[in-house]
Amino acid sequence: MIIKLLLVFGVLIVVALTTLAILRRRDDRKVDGIWQSLEVTSAHQVFTEDMVSDLPGPARRYLLHAIRPDTPLASSVSLEMRGTMRLKPEQEWMPMKARQILAPPKGFVWRAEAGNGLMRFSGGQVQEERSFGGYTIPSKVGVGWWIGTDRYFEFFRAQVEDAVFR
Repeated sequence: MIIKLLLVFGVLIVVALTTLAILRRRDDRKVDGIWQSLEVTSAHQVFTEDMVSDLPGPARRYLLHAIRPDTPLASSVSLEMRGTMRLKPEQEWMPMKARQILAPPKGFVWRAEAGNGLMRFSGGQVQEERSFGGYTIPSKVGVGWWIGTDRYFEFFRAQVEDAVFR
């Protein structure tokens, strides 16, 4: 009787793990399809100072800081990042590696390899900027809960290693 129960339990575990693997693979394919739909090539237009000449001073200065003149304008950006994250103050930092594509206003995908579960980001701090292909973007960030208070708890740190604008 015990052997039958162990056998049934073992079969159920194998079925459950197989089902989870199939669902994970199906979801990965869906995300890959979304990612590919966001990878669009630019319209081969380049950034010029004239494009921002009518903007208010702060906006014009920011764009002239962020985009070098004659840089091809992009419709999307793919980022690769590496960092650490944790979900509780007493938890050790876990290594994290992620890829992200941003294609406003169509959408974005962020794929990370670290931990599991749902995460909510409530705020972050840009610690460094870096230029990639003529664009200056935040390249080192920290994210946490209760930003701006003495309860601030940083649970995510990342550094953008590469950015490909299309």
